[in-house]
Amino acid sequence: EVKLQLSANGGVSFYSGSLPFRLSEQAYTVLDATEGVIFLHVNHGQESSHFGHIYLSDSTGMNYTFSLRDNRREASGKCDFTKVTSIEGVYLA
Repeated sequence: EVKLQLSANGGVSFYSGSLPFRLSEQAYTVLDATEGVIFLHVNHGQESSHFGHIYLSDSTGMNYTFSLRDNRREASGKCDFTKVTSIEGVYLA
């Protein structure tokens, strides 16, 4: 099991991120952080699980809200999540 630790100063100090549910956390993938918030994929199942949930941070990056369940994640960490570059703020999952 892993825990979400975040830094706003290049790794000098860290703080714990806050997810809305108490579930085991096996892996994280940062999906996008270009819109002033962070889209984060969290694998809550077995380490070999190919699905996880997507969470969206607040503007501080510390607190997360649930956004989408059962998003596919490959063993390499690549997730079924794409930013539509021609339309600001639009993503496909």
